[in-house]
Amino acid sequence: MQNLPATCQLGESAEKSESKISSLLFCTFRKNINMIDYKQIITIEPGKRGGKPTIRGMRISVNDILSWLASGMSIPDIIADFDELTQEDIFAALSYAADRENKIYQIAV
Repeated sequence: MQNLPATCQLGESAEKSESKISSLLFCTFRKNINMIDYKQIITIEPGKRGGKPTIRGMRISVNDILSWLASGMSIPDIIADFDELTQEDIFAALSYAADRENKIYQIAV
């Protein structure tokens, strides 16, 4: 078995014995990711966009940003089309969505 880099650990399902594809290692790469504190950027106002979470009170919703990213737009493309947005706004939308998804998953389990 090869020595693994410090950032790589064998996953729980990986077997330690040699297999037919011995060069294939199942690794979990861990990065220090600091999520944006979206609470200062994402706002929810009952009269704006039907109470959906929006960016800094503008009429651009978190769902709009997620849809643009899902359709293949890059962050620079979005910022070019909507110059009132910043990269931090987009990361805040992603952080909000990730946090919300995590909370929904925890409730469902």
